Amino acid sequence: MDGGPRQPRPKPVSEAEKAFLDLGPGAKSWLIEAAAAGTSRMRWKMAAAEMGDRGAGRVGCQSLALESDA
Repeated sequence: MDGGPRQPRPKPVSEAEKAFLDLGPGAKSWLIEAAAAGTSRMRWKMAAAEMGDRGAGRVGCQSLALESDA
């Protein structure tokens, strides 16, 4: 233990949340940052990203699968 603050670890409580986090490390980073910023309608945005294989949503879905730099 280094004495620093613990990194947040999202715990999915539904199948939809688990499916979103399964998109990749970018999804986990987005969820942590969105929660810290007080983002509204997060469940809707998570569902849109998970199903986003159409049009512009596909880019968002692919970026969530990428490993974050943080």
